[in-house]
Order: sequence, then structure tokens, then C-alpha cells
Amino acid sequence: LVEELYGAIKRVKPWVKFGISPFGIWRPGYPETVRGFDAYDRLYADSRKWLMEGWVDYWTPQLYWKLSAPQQSYRDLLAWWRAQNHEGRNIWPGNYTSRASARRSAPWSVGELLDQVQETRAQLSPNSGNVHFSMDAFLVDRDSMNARLANGLYAPPALVPPSPWL
Repeated sequence: LVEELYGAIKRVKPWVKFGISPFGIWRPGYPETVRGFDAYDRLYADSRKWLMEGWVDYWTPQLYWKLSAPQQSYRDLLAWWRAQNHEGRNIWPGNYTSRASARRSAPWSVGELLDQVQETRAQLSPNSGNVHFSMDAFLVDRDSMNARLANGLYAPPALVPPSPWL
């Protein structure tokens, strides 16, 4: 399905970017430190294959865990997905920004989110990006998150990264 969809989009409008935001864990044990839900077995989603075959233009794995989470480390999962990117597609990890919302019963610190953006840049490139879920966190703006992003990590202009295969 994913291969056919990608091909159909490219035949009609080759400049349109197609991407997927899969569950952040492909299978428990990949990488070795990771435990949790098995999206391959339970959802029948071979998301690793889709990325490795280049059937996407951008990849946004839902990395909704803390940097230091013992069994679902943001850092380890991002490194693993990066290693699967044999076709050099854009990787823009999904961050659970709503965890920094005052509406959450156990919110994360804004610093955790800022550290995740910095980790993304360290692993991928300073020109990479993140996809924030959901808008709710920006509306609540706990601990001046919006200003901290706008005046800090997101102060320079953002440019769309190149997609030379298109």
C-alpha cells in the first residue's frame, strides 16, 4: 500500500512531499535497549521497510518519550531510525510537546522538550527539524515555552531542507 501510494503521488505530482509518522518503536529490541509496543506485529506496519526502501520523502517517527526513558529512550530511538535511513530521506522526529502543557496531570519540563530539539540537531543536522504534537501546548504556553523557543532554538529563520531525490 505504501509503495503504491508513493508511486501514485509521484506519477501525478512528483514535487509533492509524502511522509509518514509511524509509531516510534518498530519492534521491541530495535534498538536493543528498547521495550514496548510492537507496531510491526500488532499493527502490521513494516515502517522500517517503508523508510529503507525510500517510499517517503520525510519521516516523522513519534518519539513521545523522554531522552533518558529507560526502555524507550528518545536518543536511542532517533539514532536507530537514522541508521535505517539508507535512502537519505528527511527525518523530522515527532515530539510529544503536549506533555509540556499545564493541562497534563504529570507534565514534562519545557527543558526536556528543548533538550530533545537540541538532540535532534546534534544527531541529524542543525538544519533538521521537529514536528510538535499537539498545538495545545503552544496555546497553554507553560513556563514561557513559546518565548524560549522563539528567542532561542527557533530564533534563526527556518528553511525547508532540500529533497534532492525529487
